[in-house]
Amino acid sequence: MKIIFEFTSPSLNVYLKWKSFKRRELKDRIWSRIHDVIWESGRKVFEERARVTYTRFSRGILDKDNLYASAKPFIDQVVKHGVLRDDSPDCIELICLQEKGKARTEILIEPFVSLEDEIGQNLI
Repeated sequence: MKIIFEFTSPSLNVYLKWKSFKRRELKDRIWSRIHDVIWESGRKVFEERARVTYTRFSRGILDKDNLYASAKPFIDQVVKHGVLRDDSPDCIELICLQEKGKARTEILIEPFVSLEDEIGQNLI
């Protein structure tokens, strides 16, 4: 399942300075987009562990801790929609990437495949 947002969340430093109404507005925008994607494509629930790739496109590059923090509002809303059981390391493998470009966010959710399984499949 791939979800594309035509916006991105701020860095943690900026987010922490926001008033609660502005944080709520961001969560509502994320909620609305996830709802639309689920409505269009049918709800897919990942009961097993999932690999979540969060890609942030923006004019500037964040440091690693800010990048992972910027993923939190998106991942939380995916969990609230019931697409993922939880956002704990037992339930997801989170990969955060970033690129320079027009502001947008992409989240790719796919079944988790361990490195051992991937290597084994390539040998067959």
